[in-house]
Amino acid sequence: MRIKQFLIGFLTSSSLLIVSSCGQTASEKAQTQANHDDSLKNAVEQNIKQQYAAKEVVQNSIRTLNSQLNAFNSRIELLNANLEVANDEMSKIKEFHFGRTDGEREEQIRNQSLKIQNLEDEISDLNNKINQSNAQLAEYNSELEKQNAQP
Repeated sequence: MRIKQFLIGFLTSSSLLIVSSCGQTASEKAQTQANHDDSLKNAVEQNIKQQYAAKEVVQNSIRTLNSQLNAFNSRIELLNANLEVANDEMSKIKEFHFGRTDGEREEQIRNQSLKIQNLEDEISDLNNKINQSNAQLAEYNSELEKQNAQP
């Protein structure tokens, strides 16, 4: 009988020991869940930081393009003023001047025409740059709208 009681006690204790060692304890499960939650939280925070950084890059690009556009527009205003002055000078050159030979007149017209052509070319180049910058700006604004639409 004693052996039976001993065996029953021993088997019961062994069974409890085996059952309790067959899985995670509540504290281990809690720690595993906490680790999982922390990893998930860190991943979400990292994703938010990356999205914010991407938005910041696009916003900086937009600010840079706007600054360039302002500079281009200011330069075009100056060039248009210079072109107007050059055209006025051309009108004066084409007028009759006492003591000027036909060769001198033609040379002055040729030089002034080159000056006007250079101004027109520079204005044209700047207008092309403005068009390209506006297209790029539209792309950046579209990208920013997409980023803002993301949750």
